[in-house]
Parts: sequence; structure tokens; C-alpha cells
Amino acid sequence: MSGRAMPEPSPSTPEPAPPLLRALLFAAGAISVALAAVGAFVPILPTTPFLLLAAWCFLRSSRRMHAWILASPVFGPYVREWREKRTVPREAKLKAIALVIASFALSITLAVDAPLPRVLLGILGAGLVVFLARLPSERDAQGSVPLRPDERADG
Repeated sequence: MSGRAMPEPSPSTPEPAPPLLRALLFAAGAISVALAAVGAFVPILPTTPFLLLAAWCFLRSSRRMHAWILASPVFGPYVREWREKRTVPREAKLKAIALVIASFALSITLAVDAPLPRVLLGILGAGLVVFLARLPSERDAQGSVPLRPDERADG
């Protein structure tokens, strides 16, 4: 024992993951970046959720790739907006919701014949839409619709 205390990890810096988990997270991050890149050009594929997933995976697997995604002129602004303001661009949120509705509606009507899987897909799709709709966007964070005093969360 040297007598020196170990520095506490920063709340924003996670503990290093075991090597196998790091490899899996790196692969998931790389796939997410690829999907985000496709989403930048394909109108029905959302970019932002894949970028946020990639940043999360790289934060836990590769500091170099995490720094790259933050510095990227194409991807960086989306990730930095989430990191700094905890908001998602409104257009990205609406695009993601439209994609979930379209893909789940197609799956329910064309790919599944049994009633129970259709109901389960409907519930899952509705849950995803609610989750995405609840993500704050910059306009929401600025208080575009002011709350009445009796609706405030602090009061």
C-alpha cells in the first residue's frame, strides 16, 4: 500500500468494461455508426438514436472512437446536443416516430399471421412511440409552451 487514495471515477466516465464486453460494445457501436450513416441519406431511417447508441457503446469500449464521434462534423452535433442539453433534434424525433409506426404497421399487417404476436408487436410499437415522444427536444427544453403555476413540477 502506498498510502495514496485512488481517485474517484468521474460520474460521466464509466468503469472500464471487461475485454469481451468491450469488444461486443465496440461492434455494436460500429454497427450503430453504419446505420446512422445510412440514415443520413435514407429518409425513413433515423440517424440520432443510432448515434446516441454508438456514443454510449464507444464511451464504454473505445475512448478513441468516442472522441472521433464527438469531433465528427456530421455526427458530433447530434451527440453533443444530447450530452450537453439532454435534448434530441425535433426533426429527428419525429422521423424516428414515423419510422417506428411504419415498420411496426408493416410487420403487423404483412409479416405476422397469429393474433397474439400482432398484439404484442402493437404494444411494443406503442411503447417505443411513447418513449420517443417523451424524449425532450430543444424547443421543449426552452419552454415553448409555458406551464401554468399549478402544473410546475417543483411546486
